[in-house]
Amino acid sequence: MRIAVLFNADHPQYGVAYGWAIRDKILSTAIIQNSGRHVKVKIGDVLIYSHAKSKTDYEGIAEHTYFSHPWQLLLSTKLRETYLKSTVFAWVIQNIDETTARQLHAALLTDGGYLGMHGVDLTNAAHLVLYRNSLIGKYRIKGKSCRIFYSMGEEDGKDESEPDELKALGLTDVEWEDKGAHGTIFDDYDTPDHFSRVEVFRKMISKILPDGDDGADELVLILEDLSPRLFSTLGAVARALEMATHEEDFAQVGVSARRYIEQLSDVLFPPQKEMYKGMDVTRNEFKNRLLAYIDQAIPDQETGKAERWKQLRKELGLVIDETNAAVHGTPDKTRVSKAISDLASLSAVLLQLNPEMARNPYFAFNESITNFFKDVLHDSQLDDSSQVAPVSGSL
Repeated sequence: MRIAVLFNADHPQYGVAYGWAIRDKILSTAIIQNSGRHVKVKIGDVLIYSHAKSKTDYEGIAEHTYFSHPWQLLLSTKLRETYLKSTVFAWVIQNIDETTARQLHAALLTDGGYLGMHGVDLTNAAHLVLYRNSLIGKYRIKGKSCRIFYSMGEEDGKDESEPDELKALGLTDVEWEDKGAHGTIFDDYDTPDHFSRVEVFRKMISKILPDGDDGADELVLILEDLSPRLFSTLGAVARALEMATHEEDFAQVGVSARRYIEQLSDVLFPPQKEMYKGMDVTRNEFKNRLLAYIDQAIPDQETGKAERWKQLRKELGLVIDETNAAVHGTPDKTRVSKAISDLASLSAVLLQLNPEMARNPYFAFNESITNFFKDVLHDSQLDDSSQVAPVSGSL
């Protein structure tokens, strides 16, 4: 699940540097770290003022933002007392489980500035704008490991004192991570339509994966790191499967599933002309490219690497055979549903072989970045051509 943890930033206990004080309060509980969950954190002020034209407008946006989600652990009186008076600061935590969220809530209740927490739904326009598009991606935490995000190689934006501060809070493995084009002007995956596709896929696989909602949230987080573009295809798979009743419908599910496998291979192991350990890894050989990724993702020193690679090769082959059968055979809903279930489960396994290797923070945005610089170059050429050289000589 994704939650917003809210604080009154103007509470006197925090002082001017309220963001750091709130960070210390949350992480000093060690609850997130002890959960072992792989979470991402966005932080920042909840900018309702920027979108409200009047007092009534502000109150309406605030009520919808804070109280519309069915999952709530809010201190409603304290929260409403901040309206039009105080700045509300949020930690938005992705991929936290409900048990951990409730433990964190209980630990924060003694904090005078704490206002409670609630679920976040990015298909809700207010949540999308205020909790995703307006906040800063700050941390990736798993156990005592923490990565501090910075954007698109902006080395100068790093606060070099923060790693030591986080280590003082009990985190032992602290490094910087380039979050690429996520959350920049090149990120065009910031619409309700995109997150509706994500939610359709999440709901589908939550019924499939052994860990249910928690497993689905984990896979969504990993796929988002890899390439948000994949959700366009995955959403199509989920919708097609839900509506399928005839043979042609199931064939379309198979087509979308195969397209997803091909796109996954493009991100994990892009095509190359050179052979990889005797395997053809050109564009059409998407299965070989996934096998090459698996070989790279499993450390050479891992005991039983060869056996694990062979087992994953077998599972990958079965999944591809089943998606092909959906396209070319006479499938039924049970068989196709199992194929998609196996595909989702295998995706989770592949991406967790080496999570850092499975992150590609620029891949999904390459087209936007390329088009941006093409436009800049085109505009520059137009400006140059408009500067006509003066005519020399005399009449």
